[in-house]
Amino acid sequence: MTWRRISPLAVCFITCLAIPSFAQPPKTPEKEEETVTLEAFIVTGSYIKRTDFEGPSPIRVITRKEIDRVAGTGLADILNDISEATNFTINEHTASAGTRGVAALDLRSLGTGNTLILLDGRRQAPNGIAADGAVFVDLNRFPVGMIERVEILKDGASAVYGADATAGVVNIILRKNFSGTEVSARYGNYFRTDGAETSWSLLHGGAKGRARALLGLTYSTRNAIAASDLPLTASADQTEIWRAIDPVKYADKLLPTALGVSFFDFRSTAGPYATIGVPTLGHLAHPSNGLTAAAILNPLTGITSTFLPGTGGVPQGTLGRTPNLASVPFTNNSGRPTAAQFEPRRFVPGDIGNRFNFQPFVWNTSETERTGVSADLGFKVSATLDLYATLSWVRLETETRLAPSPLATAFDNSILVPANNFYNPFGIPVLFFYRSVEVGSRRAQIDSESITAVLGARGVIENRFEWDLGWSFSNNESSDLTRNSLSEAKVREALARTTPNALNIFGGPDFKNDPATIEGLKIISGRSGNASTALADFRVTTRELATLPWGAVGGSAGLEHRLERFNVTNDVHSSVLDDLIGSGRTAGPTHSKRDVQSVAAELRIPLVPTEQWKLLRTVELSIAARFEKFSDGYDSGIKPFVGLRLRPTDKILLRASYGKVFRSPTLPQLYGGTIEQFAAGFADLRRPSELTGDSLDALTNPRLVRSGGNPNLVPEDGITKQAGLVIDVSTNRVHALSVEATYGQIEQDNLIRGGLGVTFILQNEVSGTGDLVIRAPGSTTFVNTTASPIPILSGPGGVTTPLQPGQSATVPGSIIRINNAALNLAYQQVRYLDFGLRYRFATENLGNFTLIGSWTTYESYFLRRAPSDPNINEVGRSIPRNRGQARLVWDLGRHGANLGMNYLHRYRNLITDGWEVGRYYTFSAGYEYTFADDSFLNGLKLSVGIENLLDRDPPPDLTGAFYNQGFVNRPAGRFGFVSVRQTF
Repeated sequence: MTWRRISPLAVCFITCLAIPSFAQPPKTPEKEEETVTLEAFIVTGSYIKRTDFEGPSPIRVITRKEIDRVAGTGLADILNDISEATNFTINEHTASAGTRGVAALDLRSLGTGNTLILLDGRRQAPNGIAADGAVFVDLNRFPVGMIERVEILKDGASAVYGADATAGVVNIILRKNFSGTEVSARYGNYFRTDGAETSWSLLHGGAKGRARALLGLTYSTRNAIAASDLPLTASADQTEIWRAIDPVKYADKLLPTALGVSFFDFRSTAGPYATIGVPTLGHLAHPSNGLTAAAILNPLTGITSTFLPGTGGVPQGTLGRTPNLASVPFTNNSGRPTAAQFEPRRFVPGDIGNRFNFQPFVWNTSETERTGVSADLGFKVSATLDLYATLSWVRLETETRLAPSPLATAFDNSILVPANNFYNPFGIPVLFFYRSVEVGSRRAQIDSESITAVLGARGVIENRFEWDLGWSFSNNESSDLTRNSLSEAKVREALARTTPNALNIFGGPDFKNDPATIEGLKIISGRSGNASTALADFRVTTRELATLPWGAVGGSAGLEHRLERFNVTNDVHSSVLDDLIGSGRTAGPTHSKRDVQSVAAELRIPLVPTEQWKLLRTVELSIAARFEKFSDGYDSGIKPFVGLRLRPTDKILLRASYGKVFRSPTLPQLYGGTIEQFAAGFADLRRPSELTGDSLDALTNPRLVRSGGNPNLVPEDGITKQAGLVIDVSTNRVHALSVEATYGQIEQDNLIRGGLGVTFILQNEVSGTGDLVIRAPGSTTFVNTTASPIPILSGPGGVTTPLQPGQSATVPGSIIRINNAALNLAYQQVRYLDFGLRYRFATENLGNFTLIGSWTTYESYFLRRAPSDPNINEVGRSIPRNRGQARLVWDLGRHGANLGMNYLHRYRNLITDGWEVGRYYTFSAGYEYTFADDSFLNGLKLSVGIENLLDRDPPPDLTGAFYNQGFVNRPAGRFGFVSVRQTF
């Protein structure tokens, strides 16, 4: 560990802050002298009950009180800022991702598939639509009002819970054993814009005789925030924003490139001013066109055209740039243009006729409605037998918006504007790049419905052995439909018309096509899927399996059988007809299932007599092992876990763990069909547009990305290691301090990725991923004619070498497509250090103060495709080195208040020599008051709060929405909320 690389702010956190729960909460002064017999309970990470919270693996607990202090309506809002989590790459706000309207937790940056989500200790079905084959459980499926607490095991746990528990386990514990009625309501909104969030919940429970029941209803909504609502995201031209950040540091990127725009200008070349040119024989010969070379005869000369007829063949009108695009906005923006009005594209920053700002059509955050119903039932048959059941239903409806679809010859089966199009002035077919703003935003509607049922019985044998027999079933049905998508066949038909109702791509933004023509182009595209998990399990556990002279040995054993199903269907336009504008052919229906059988056992063994030896008051060894067998040919082998827990004194706990972990390929990763999509925002690092002058090499040019399943995948294997200490100090009756530090390492072999991602593939093309980038044959030599160095990819991980002005370089052909299918990688490793403190100070007259918080520092993260690839540390690059939280809580009688802080360290993005994303920190504050039971309001609890007190904007980031949606859940600044809760 390189200690000097921890920032001063981290040291401040380590010195002053606290983690929400390490050991037992400190005793209050009035009960400190009492003798308390603690009841044994189960802690996530083991099925053997214990009387103290701290085991060999660190656990973080988010309590009901902490949940109430956060102004969120979903579990993703609660977990978004925890220090152990990394970028929420799957988040509900992303508009153009493979999976949207959902949120998935990623612990330690190992991928969402390596974090296991449990509900009351049992697995849940994943989301019905996967993201690049990575199945995950949508966090928004769990209504916050029904959650009692969230336990986060920060250690690998395949030996206890099976596959997927590599980075850790999140166990969501629902509320139970509640008697009475609780009604709560909450409203929150931004100070700058309307992104209102509302929620309410009703909880009613009680017991009668041997029966008990708890019923819950929840409902919440959230308004969308448009990109145009925020200055940071209102324009895709980010030049002035980055000029304000540091005009010296980014001086070379602020200057116009050979394309006439700065590096920070992300406006699209596809806009209402069409880019047009002379087609090649390849375009004409495409089966969808049915044309020959004769179709491009110049009607003025009778010979094959090399320039657009009527333009005189002047240099500005010739076809002078690969790949055969001449850029031509017409100056006459209405009616039928003439060939004489042809002008070359003027690449002038700020000229909307040359670049299209698509942000007014985009939403930053989605619009959401969530409805949930749950029931927890129980019947105590006898003192040794208890029956239980849990039922829940949740429906999520989410809408988000993105820019109108671009139409392009290059990406839509060589579609052309025919020579006889009513508005075509050239007399020959022309290729084009165009976007109709009249179509309006694409409107994505994501609906998800989840059902969970649990039936079981638990009991006690001879007051020694506890058993639990259960069956659970969970199912998720999801659909993602996009309105205002465009049909290629309908566009071709509209372009071929010889009447004024033909589709006119030449008119510019002032020309209005016939509304019936525009409506006739639209279709609804999308996909739907469902995933289910049926699970039967039996386990028996005891704290006294055997008795040694110095203590009892605890044990647990269990059997589990589960059936997993995953089915997905894409719409006929994209999967069968290849008829969706802006997309290649997607996979046909996928239906897959498998059985998984497992057996597991645990032992907890005391190694010394309790509290008899100096500096060895307790030493406890935990051993666990699990074996899983999959019906599709995989088995885990025996995966062991060994943990050591040592208390040299009552106030110090030392612990360490070692475990082997396992993850099989998911059903979509194995059996998912091939999907072709176009993705923009990725520069060609080997062929920079500043050098070639070709817009198709620029960030804004969409790339064809081919992804899908791979039946030849092999399972992942890994090792987790942790070592740490906990110090509990109570100096007197009013002071209590708990300190934790943990150092950990997780490594995986044969890592499965549902695609490496376009960024990683392009950054490592000259090393391990060159075979995944398919390029046009041949190479071309270019001279740097600019006044600044141009970086060209020269090494792994995005390493570049500057090409100085006047120097030449030979570059490969243009990108044809990028293969991003599921594959096994050689190795992945992460090393980290977690810190935390909890300090409680009780006063006689001023109330109680508690300071809580956490801090995580990442030392390294490596990802290699091949064993020979070098280790490129992504910490400080794509992964922030430090992340932390803190909260000061005060309570006095009916009054309570809190002040919180979240911190995210700066990081660099190394695409084309990169930029730095600044550190981001926000403060929050809240106050609560509980009215007296005998008052008019009868015990009503009123809470108010403000998040982002300083009204800070998120730091600019050129990926995604121009800020990182995976780190920033609320982008619009200061947010206030008020809530009320009444218990009867």
